[in-house]
Amino acid sequence: MKKVIFPAMLLVLAATGCSDDEKNTPNTRNLSGEWPVVVMPTDEHQPGVITQMPMKITQYLAEGGVWRVDVKSFTLPSGDNLSFTTPDIFASGEIDWSLRYISNFNAESGQVIRDYRAELINNYYYFSNTGGNAGGTPPMGTIVASMFRVGGEYTVTVIPHIAYYGGTTVTQYQIKSEEVESTFYEPLYYITLDLKNMTADLVIYNARFADLMPALAAVNLRGLKLETSHEHGYTISGKNVIPSVGVGSNEVEYPQYVFDEIEMHPTNSLYTSCEIEYTVANKYKGRFTGSYRVQEAK
Repeated sequence: MKKVIFPAMLLVLAATGCSDDEKNTPNTRNLSGEWPVVVMPTDEHQPGVITQMPMKITQYLAEGGVWRVDVKSFTLPSGDNLSFTTPDIFASGEIDWSLRYISNFNAESGQVIRDYRAELINNYYYFSNTGGNAGGTPPMGTIVASMFRVGGEYTVTVIPHIAYYGGTTVTQYQIKSEEVESTFYEPLYYITLDLKNMTADLVIYNARFADLMPALAAVNLRGLKLETSHEHGYTISGKNVIPSVGVGSNEVEYPQYVFDEIEMHPTNSLYTSCEIEYTVANKYKGRFTGSYRVQEAK
């Protein structure tokens, strides 16, 4: 198996929670569907919510290439409806596109929308055992990272339903009472969210905890807890998790590498980068820092 990174120059439909109910036309191209979002109240005494938000992102080629974003009939934690269309936005970028509208604007539902920004990401990490993808388009479509504020009440941030995080893993352990530290760049962390059960699955590809340890093709951690956090936006965590190793019919439990503790949380405002800390078998302490965006993980 090997890790393959797919950049692409064309906007394609995201496969991470989206549908193509509204097709592209000769004068437009768009992404539409329901995206997982974290809705975090400004009041730290109020809990956040992870839910799904209907959204359509459209580029109007006949109007100079401007973009508009539509959110319709989204229910806020207060029970109020949120519906808006952004003013025209000009995007910057080539492989990835950045959209930002720095001025406030009024939503159709009456709220004031502040600090709207979005990143349409095609240059991301992806793990494949086939080593290629015909045409060079990203295998998961375009991933959308977006956030905005609803008045002074909420911050709404889009998160990916599935994502592969690449970067740096540092582990610490002891050999004959001597503290040893190892650094690895090969492990890739694949996270899948289950919003219905508020859980997440994590697969670590090319997992290693020590220099002399051979890489494990895939370490699977299932049913981790997904919850909101005023400090980080959201966290994924578990204790005493028995992993399985392998893929498909070759997957077997691996209790000798029990994860005593593990926690993942985002480390930037768009939640594209993260940190994962864990302890394995009461012996190996690991810390991963990276991103599903290739340029952020370097």
